[in-house]
Amino acid sequence: MMNLLNTKSKLSYLLFLGMMCCSCFLGSCKDDDVIDPDTPSVSESGTAVENINTNVKALRRLIEAKQQELTVKTYNPVNNGASYAIELSDGTGFSMYAQIAALGGGGETIVYSPKLGARIEHDEYYWTIDDAWLTFENDEKVKVVDENNRDTPIVGINADGYWTVKYGTKSRTLDKAESGRLTSQFEQVSAVGDELVRFIFTDQTPIIELHLLREISPIFLH
Repeated sequence: MMNLLNTKSKLSYLLFLGMMCCSCFLGSCKDDDVIDPDTPSVSESGTAVENINTNVKALRRLIEAKQQELTVKTYNPVNNGASYAIELSDGTGFSMYAQIAALGGGGETIVYSPKLGARIEHDEYYWTIDDAWLTFENDEKVKVVDENNRDTPIVGINADGYWTVKYGTKSRTLDKAESGRLTSQFEQVSAVGDELVRFIFTDQTPIIELHLLREISPIFLH
C-alpha cells in the first residue's frame, strides 16, 4: 500500500512539473514573436526594391536630360518590354522597369508600393510621393535636380515591415508592405514618329518627351 502511494505521489509531482513547464513556455511567447505571413521580410524584398530605386534614378536622369536638351541615341526594350535600356546623346545610359518584381513571393493581388514621381512648379521639377509633394519635417519641397545636392530619394522596407523613403539624412515611414504584385512608375515608353521618344507614367508625373538623335535611327533589341 505504501509503494502505491509513493508511485501516485511521484506521478502527481511529474504532472505538476510538466504543467509548470508548459506555462513557462506559453508565457514566453509574446504577440511580438508572431510574424504576419503577408508581410515580406527585408531579405525577400531585395529585387523589387532595387527595381523601384532604379526607376527613381531613371526619372531623375530623364528630367536632367530634358533640362540639358539631350537626345535619345537608342532605346531598347528588354524581355518584351518588361524593361528598357536608354542611351543618351552624351554617351550615358540608364535602365528602367515597366514591370516590377513581385514582393515576398508574389501572388496575383496588386498591393501598395511607393510611387516616387515629379511635378512642375514655377518651371522647376520637385519630387512627389504617391502624387503628393515629398516633404519632411520642415515641409519644404525637394528639387529633383539640385546643383547643391546630388542625393536621390531611396525607397526601402524597414525591420518592422513598413515602406520607407529616405533623402539624405531625412526619412519617412509609409504604409505596411504586403506580398503581391507591384505597379511600376513607368507605364509606357514609345516612339512618336521618328523624332521623339515619349515616357508615360502611372501617377501624375507629366509626360516627358526627348528628341531622337537624327543621325542614328533607334535600335530595338528583342
